[in-house]
Amino acid sequence: MLHAFAGPKTSDSAQPYGSLTLHDGILYGTATAGGEHNWGTVLQVVPPAVAGGAWTENVLFSFDGTNGGFPTANVIFDKAGNLYSTTYEGGGVGTCYLEGCGTVFKLTPPATQGAGWTETVLHSFPNTGGEDGSRPTGGLIFGRNDVLLGVTSGGGAGSQGTVFGIVP
Repeated sequence: MLHAFAGPKTSDSAQPYGSLTLHDGILYGTATAGGEHNWGTVLQVVPPAVAGGAWTENVLFSFDGTNGGFPTANVIFDKAGNLYSTTYEGGGVGTCYLEGCGTVFKLTPPATQGAGWTETVLHSFPNTGGEDGSRPTGGLIFGRNDVLLGVTSGGGAGSQGTVFGIVP
């Protein structure tokens, strides 16, 4: 075991769902609970400095509902080191839950050591019918011209989900 999560009533991450991503020797992922507001986190698990030592989990970002919540997907990185993923709920618009129907987000690494990562919500899903989806469930991939591609489990013209693209 590399790390055991403390639980949803702590500032630690809890209930990880998405697969892990290995980037520069560090594991990255999301957890649907825990964090400062118990709306989920983006986390990293850092290998020990000395062989056989303990791995260290760091919460990179805690969701609060208005900026997304309950992430269930893996994360991906662009060439500049920015991290991207989705949240199943939150985002401030729509009627899926108190705080919205999910987001696509970007986390920018800190400019100085020890500072926090900066979140940018690239899209909030409104679940208003029509072309837009709701509740993104899978991870993202980069398509041609760095378009972020993903899927939602609801919304769209038939209310059964969508395939979407976010143009940079």
